[in-house]
Amino acid sequence: MHIIKKRRIIPTDIAIVTQWNDAKRHGIASINGLNFFVDDSALRDPYKTPKVGDKIIVYKYRKTEKGGRIVEGKLEGTTVLSSGDALYASKTVGCQVKVSKRMVLIALAVILIVIAAIVIVL
Repeated sequence: MHIIKKRRIIPTDIAIVTQWNDAKRHGIASINGLNFFVDDSALRDPYKTPKVGDKIIVYKYRKTEKGGRIVEGKLEGTTVLSSGDALYASKTVGCQVKVSKRMVLIALAVILIVIAAIVIVL
């Protein structure tokens, strides 16, 4: 039996959207003054459309013949569910919270017990 460990992807940079074409679903984002092409498919949240001025947390980018391209990133402030048993949410780079399903259930049970105790006292 092989155990596969989850690999955390560490953000490399923050890009700012400078141009976005809603019809074509792609645009240009700037990292430290350098322009990078970004396609909607490279962003982790397919339901949120970037706007000019939005920040993209960049996980991977590469050089192409035409310039730079963001390969993987997400809009800052979006929540991403992992495929495992934990919920990862981050608003800024380096601020991640990992909460297991078990801890959420325990917290809900404690809340229900407190509410029941209050109702009994009243």
